[in-house]
Amino acid sequence: MKRIATVLVIGLYTLTIGAQNRMHSLENSKKLALASNKLILVDFWATWCEPCKKMDADTWSKNEVKDLMDNFVSVKIDIDEEKSIATKYGVRSIPSIFIIDANGKVIYNGLGYKDKVKTARLLEKYAIKKDENNAAKWHEKLNDKDKSIAALILKEK
Repeated sequence: MKRIATVLVIGLYTLTIGAQNRMHSLENSKKLALASNKLILVDFWATWCEPCKKMDADTWSKNEVKDLMDNFVSVKIDIDEEKSIATKYGVRSIPSIFIIDANGKVIYNGLGYKDKVKTARLLEKYAIKKDENNAAKWHEKLNDKDKSIAALILKEK
């Protein structure tokens, strides 16, 4: 069973990951976040957004930021392609960075360009460290359906 869960998570991740090691499906990122006990880092952007392009070049591509992003399931949402998601989260301007849990609950949202130093501080603040105390706190915030799924996955580890 452990092998099946691992293959399923890896397959889900592989199917939805983009060229910059970020997923492009919020629903799949929620499933992966649940299975991997991570929060979701959402980058709302658009192809025409110059500050978004600058953030890609000056922030997201830097090794110190990429290393911290490993603590999250990272998803990049184009607001023109995913208007309903942008509307659901009240995105009115970009770039916007959200940190959400596996249920989609917003933990943090920030608007505007952030350099690598500010972004690194943000990611450090919200990274879930892999220890039992944090896992227990995270598990308490899940709804009953997700707790059952999480318990099954964690039991198999």
